[in-house]
Amino acid sequence: MKKQPHIPDLITAGKDSVAVRMPDHPLTLDLLRHLSYPLAAPSANPFGRISPTRAAHVDDYFDESLRMILDGGDCANGIESTIIGFEDDMPVLYRL
Repeated sequence: MKKQPHIPDLITAGKDSVAVRMPDHPLTLDLLRHLSYPLAAPSANPFGRISPTRAAHVDDYFDESLRMILDGGDCANGIESTIIGFEDDMPVLYRL
């Protein structure tokens, strides 16, 4: 979606659009329900790398530079997130 002026460039890497992710994991959804603020976070894998399916993969990707990793167990599947955008007010599937 088009970024609103109050969204910091740090959140969008300087781009004029912003993505909203909806996780499909009970532990993550429970965490989000308990926060009193929106959470902005990058993917759990570096750009160009496949999605991790367990916490150990995330730790390997980031060479222990993360202070904490939320471990909800192995992922049911290791597919990338679906990405849907909008062009001329019409939904467009960018990645299944």
